[in-house]
Amino acid sequence: MLGSSLFAQAIPLLSLPILTRLFPAESFGVLALLLSVAAALAVLSTLRFDLAMVLPDLEEEAVDIAGLTCLTTIVVALLTIIIGVGGLEVLQPSSVGISSAVGLSLVVAMTILIAVQQVSIAFATRRKNFPGIAATGVISHSTNLFVAVVSGLFSPTLTALAEARAFGQLAASGNLVRQERTAWSQISLQRSALRARELLKRYRPFILFNAPYSLVGSLMRDIPLYTLLTLHSASTAGLYGIARTVTFAPALLGSAAFSQVFFRYALENRASLEFSAQIKRWLRLGLVASAPAFAIAAAWGEEIFSLVFGQAWAESGSMAASLAIAAWWSLQTSWPERIFEVQGKQVVSFTIQSVGDLITAFGFILLVWSDARLTTSIALLALGQSLTYQIYTAYVARLSGLNRSAVVALAIQGWACFGFFYVVYKVAGEALESSEWAMALSCVVAVAGAVLLLKLETRFASRRS
Repeated sequence: MLGSSLFAQAIPLLSLPILTRLFPAESFGVLALLLSVAAALAVLSTLRFDLAMVLPDLEEEAVDIAGLTCLTTIVVALLTIIIGVGGLEVLQPSSVGISSAVGLSLVVAMTILIAVQQVSIAFATRRKNFPGIAATGVISHSTNLFVAVVSGLFSPTLTALAEARAFGQLAASGNLVRQERTAWSQISLQRSALRARELLKRYRPFILFNAPYSLVGSLMRDIPLYTLLTLHSASTAGLYGIARTVTFAPALLGSAAFSQVFFRYALENRASLEFSAQIKRWLRLGLVASAPAFAIAAAWGEEIFSLVFGQAWAESGSMAASLAIAAWWSLQTSWPERIFEVQGKQVVSFTIQSVGDLITAFGFILLVWSDARLTTSIALLALGQSLTYQIYTAYVARLSGLNRSAVVALAIQGWACFGFFYVVYKVAGEALESSEWAMALSCVVAVAGAVLLLKLETRFASRRS
């Protein structure tokens, strides 16, 4: 599963140097906007009941939850069309240069496809069909890349990237629905409708905590995007979107590859004596082993983006350098975040994320509104996000049974590794006249450092055991 997830995440990242030369930054801004709206609507559609589907022992209960999710998705899709036709600007994004009808159609289609895919993933998780889940990403990104490249070569419209993403989602959802067709065939919308009140009451925590957390997190995360679209341009939003996509890709991988697996592991082992020790080891491993890579992004972001994506994307690289620390801490929260559900502490998770995101977003909007330098605004945004993720990581560790001193020690070890490699990269840049040679040396140091830290951590864990 990990290999397939790595390959799936590698496809969009490796394809970016091609796509950034086929499409202008405005196209990426339009893609980010439509995906953001669709993701928010998908949360309203599913109410995150897809997460609840893995809990019941009886398959019939899970199928009825899936049926209820289908009903809510239909309602949200119809309301979106009605409101969009009525003129809500966010669903008719003509201000960014695309047709209102096309924008609305893409938003509705992607919303439905996201919901179908999430329900299918829940069915697959119940059957422990993790290879099928991992293959979904490969199919989605491969189809997306093929359609995008063809469109870029022959008809590079502003919505071409969004259309390619929709085709990718369609292919991936269709494949997973085919694999889980037995479960899908058991869904009865009528039975789910009759049991709606019972199911809503039984799985109310997912409505009260998981859904608001996902919705607020999605909207707050994309406030910089909306702000840049409104106060700057679709091009600036596209530059920011690429910077965020690249730097936060490891966190998305961690969530996709390990979140569901960790949830099952935590449910089965949270009472064991080894649970907290294992979580401590995994957290330390994630902090120190990933520090070299994120430090190189912080030190050489602008130069790396200019080299890989083209000189036109240098500003995006500067944004990526500012976001590197926040992305590094986001990786640490990506896989163990569902410990809050296991321990029944969703309200804590929701409070940390929503308050942190709200304060950070408010500060970012004020800076952009006051015509502050964009680099300053992005730096403040990254600072607020990194603080939020650090607090979140600390609570994850505490809920896993670690004491305060152990949590502080983990943070110190992580920051020490990050700071050491950042200084090494900067010294290399000062010592070598050629930035290309300095970046090459930094990459070698990053790989060697990560391998060494992995070996040291493995040896340390062996001695402790």
